[in-house]
Amino acid sequence: MRLVSFTVLKYRSIKTAHKIKIGARTILVGPNNEGKSNLIRALVTAMRVLTAVRAQPPWVKPRPTRLPSYRSPYEWERDYPVELQPKDVAGESEITLEFLLSNDEVQEFVREIKSNLNGTLPLKIALGPQGMYSIKVTKKGGRGAKALTAKSPQIARFVSKRLEFEHIPAVRTASAAQRIVAQMVERELETLEADSAYTQALEAIASLQQPVLDRLSLSIKETLSQFLPDVADVNVVIPPEDQHRALRRSCQIIVNDGSATPLEHKGDGVQSLAALGIMRHASETGAIGRNLVVAIEEPESHLHPGAIHELRKVLDDLSKRHQIVLTTHNPLFVD
Repeated sequence: MRLVSFTVLKYRSIKTAHKIKIGARTILVGPNNEGKSNLIRALVTAMRVLTAVRAQPPWVKPRPTRLPSYRSPYEWERDYPVELQPKDVAGESEITLEFLLSNDEVQEFVREIKSNLNGTLPLKIALGPQGMYSIKVTKKGGRGAKALTAKSPQIARFVSKRLEFEHIPAVRTASAAQRIVAQMVERELETLEADSAYTQALEAIASLQQPVLDRLSLSIKETLSQFLPDVADVNVVIPPEDQHRALRRSCQIIVNDGSATPLEHKGDGVQSLAALGIMRHASETGAIGRNLVVAIEEPESHLHPGAIHELRKVLDDLSKRHQIVLTTHNPLFVD
């Protein structure tokens, strides 16, 4: 599955940017204040929303859904064009991602979605006030177009399962590097969850935790019962998914270049390279069977000229297997 183009309507400074073509390596280059950053952020927003779909329950209806405020990539007051907000209080930003599926994926699509697919698959992500968004197939023409639109939630999940996305911003602090590596660790550790030894270890941990949770439950129940006699029972539980998530997310980056030091205490150049290190890893792991799209803002930031040349080699290697989109002011990245 490849992202072949994206269209942006009414996002920040962008009124209309129609069908920007995406290849193995796509470079956005130009003077400051020309919209490069807003284009790549629109792409980041749409990809974040789409790849989050695979975590949604399968019964989600094809109607606008609300983004969780604590992790929403879109804020209407910030991202909808400011000059349009007074007269269009319910206006939406629209970002359309157009995908091309391989022959095998088309056959999988027919089996899973129970619909035929000819040509590309466009998904329009509309983002409005108060975190509301929707994802719809916008296939035009043919008798099957209406049926595909009706199956938009299932199709969005189909695409999301086969897609991975990473964004590396221009400002690459230690916390940004930590976040990127933590996401990488989480994704890699997911593969362990099918291992029986790992599952048995988690069950052993849960059995050790249970007596503690039972005591807490009883203590809370006894306290509440004094004030609320109708309370029949109280249970303190740790959902299995939370146990998995907790084990995936805890990591620290220690860089030993003669003295083992936490990454946040290193210089800007080392912090920048640590954040960019995910690209080499991604090129080697193949994004666990998914097509990886990496959006990078100004990869040359904080880097010595020699490191920039080495980075270009990494980007060349990554683009042989996956897709990269980057903004730059450095001619070394421009063909």
